[in-house]
Amino acid sequence: MGDAKNSHHPLYTGLEDTFYESKKMIDFSPFPNVDRISPFSHLRISIDTIRISPYKNTISKYIANKDFKLETIKSNSKISANVKKLLWNKQTTSLKRIIMPHFKNIIMATPDYLNQKSNYKKCVVTAFGLSQPNKPLHVEAKEELQHLFNKFNIISFDLSIDSSKPIDTSHLGVFGAVTRKYTTQYINKPLYLSSVSKICYYDKSFKDNLSYPLYRLELTIKTSGRLREMIIPFDEIELILNLITHI
Repeated sequence: MGDAKNSHHPLYTGLEDTFYESKKMIDFSPFPNVDRISPFSHLRISIDTIRISPYKNTISKYIANKDFKLETIKSNSKISANVKKLLWNKQTTSLKRIIMPHFKNIIMATPDYLNQKSNYKKCVVTAFGLSQPNKPLHVEAKEELQHLFNKFNIISFDLSIDSSKPIDTSHLGVFGAVTRKYTTQYINKPLYLSSVSKICYYDKSFKDNLSYPLYRLELTIKTSGRLREMIIPFDEIELILNLITHI
């Protein structure tokens, strides 16, 4: 892969700053050094979701020591419909929200597939909505999240690729069949990719009622390690970017 710091490739330059630079590990900013004539110049890459899978006892102690709140999610809870579907479809036996002083979009769930493997000892903790252009994270929220993700191993993250122009996703069909649900397109378990487990594309301005055009391509990426050491499949990300940046 080479030395990312010395690489002029915009992908490496951007992800180097996004993932590794001290005190900016969750500073979802645009590429700082992208040449404006680059085919990547109209894109913004960021992390929107991070998942960890700690032991329940360990995360419970962490929450208690940090004096965070733990709230059971019910059908009338103010949480997204997608999260509630986990309960309705009986895909998880418990669903709770971890409330930090400066960040509230963290879900602690016990999926059925994990129960079968770990005898209810583990859970999946998901921090979502990290990259919202109309709701940037405050410094205090970044510090809380950075501490959490430096303590536990990350199992996957969602990499968001945002564009002010519609993204031509037609070439992504090489990875398999595209499933459409309303205005969202999915490719689950894309072919030829070992780390990217899902590709999703949608009109974010429509979804979030923004006053300006914004289109998002999301890659769910399997990984391992803590925040600074997690494995990033640069080759697979670059392959996908090369298929969409002819626009």
